[in-house]
Amino acid sequence: MNDVMLTTVDNPYDPFTQFKEWYRFDMRSGYNTCGMLARVMCPSNELTDAEYEDAYMSAVKDVVAWYSPHPVYRLVHRRDARKFGLSSS
Repeated sequence: MNDVMLTTVDNPYDPFTQFKEWYRFDMRSGYNTCGMLARVMCPSNELTDAEYEDAYMSAVKDVVAWYSPHPVYRLVHRRDARKFGLSSS
């Protein structure tokens, strides 16, 4: 779970290892990605882990698609974060 995260194309921080910095950049830039994702996903404590994961993946894919063809958001896989040029320190 959480091997994929939503980020903006201009955020230089790794959301997996530098979440505080990533979050500060995100909020200062006016994105509020976490809040938007929560509104799209409508999480519930009644979901099973598998249902939560499905809802999360569906929501992040929807957000990425909404901003196509002018990408604002992208998905970052934990194993590929460095390939996207995100800072790893």
